[in-house]
Amino acid sequence: MVKFAHIADVHLGGWRQPEMQALNLKAFQQAIDRCISEKVDFIIFAGDLFDTAIPSIDTLKEAMSEFRRIHDSGIKCYIVSGSHDYSPTGKTFLDVIERADFCKNISCVQENENEICVNVLNDENLAFVGVPGKKSSAELEYFKKLKIVGNLDSDKLKIFVFHSTLTEAKPEGMDFIESVDIKTLPDGFDYYATGHLHLVFEGKKNDALVIYPGPIFPNNTEELEKLRAGSFYLLEAQGNKIIKREKIEVKTKEVLVIDVNVDNLSAEEANKKILAEISNQTLADKIVFVKIKGTLSSGKTSDIDWKKITEKIKEKNAYCFLKSASGLSTQEMKLDTKIETKNIDEIETQFIGKYQEQNTNFQEFFSLIMPLFNSLETEKQESEKKENFESRVFEEAKKILKID
Repeated sequence: MVKFAHIADVHLGGWRQPEMQALNLKAFQQAIDRCISEKVDFIIFAGDLFDTAIPSIDTLKEAMSEFRRIHDSGIKCYIVSGSHDYSPTGKTFLDVIERADFCKNISCVQENENEICVNVLNDENLAFVGVPGKKSSAELEYFKKLKIVGNLDSDKLKIFVFHSTLTEAKPEGMDFIESVDIKTLPDGFDYYATGHLHLVFEGKKNDALVIYPGPIFPNNTEELEKLRAGSFYLLEAQGNKIIKREKIEVKTKEVLVIDVNVDNLSAEEANKKILAEISNQTLADKIVFVKIKGTLSSGKTSDIDWKKITEKIKEKNAYCFLKSASGLSTQEMKLDTKIETKNIDEIETQFIGKYQEQNTNFQEFFSLIMPLFNSLETEKQESEKKENFESRVFEEAKKILKID
């Protein structure tokens, strides 16, 4: 019998706030603690160990420390890159971890015009095939041209590891996202370990389990509100049959969402209501997420006194304060429109067009909006310094706006 863990979407270094980065690392450490205490034989990392192909030195140091713990405990690791830690050149810091002999990258891929060949990795009583994730769902082409090279021994536990969006697992509202149907996954495997969607999902390919284990830690405020904690899976196999599976929840800090509706209130009244809501809560050592929504009857959205709100939350010893005012507007900002498309580019164009119709003073700026959107979609080049990338984007925006 073998016992193993299936982990995905760790996203080390993904949060901007240092406190949240520290919790993300803590969640990862807790997952490794559990794997060691359970004496698993191996761990599968199904993509997005890091939030970027080139993580910071501090993030890399912490990750290497955890992989050394895994290695020193006699646990093997098998990994594929995800859409975040993928690099077009194929060079990622996963190579550093593999070179240190802490893990094995199982996505051995050779591409040509007609087919994409992926090699079988045999390791004692195990057989792996891995497909890496890529930016903008480019990995979907893999499943149309996929050819598995090598033998899948029927007596071995055969695991297919990939990082993509499955149609059957897509949450509501993501219909426009390209996806792979479970039926298009290659046959002949005993377990399908996937990542990419930050949710828990169990499906079947023939008689074999297909599982998203969820992220180790929520990666943004929306996930924080919905998930509250991270997760991964522990599994046991007898021969080439999965006989047990268990979802393991990874808890760090309690999440408190303070949802304040300020509809039809003045900015002054809204500030009083927000502070009153905060005063009524116990915040000590919690992640506090304040969400403000509604249309102000008077005043500007900038009149919300975030400084005073922050001070009040600090007084009550919250671990970390996060905020969202995306649902807040004023009467002047309110735009009632129906968008009849699921294509992102068309949504942007239609929305701006509707706003243009209702706001005549917007006319002279309309022609600048889409070029600005396009310039802001510029991606950071591999090995490009952050300050050089920011300067490049800023200079392009200045050209569009004709600013000297």
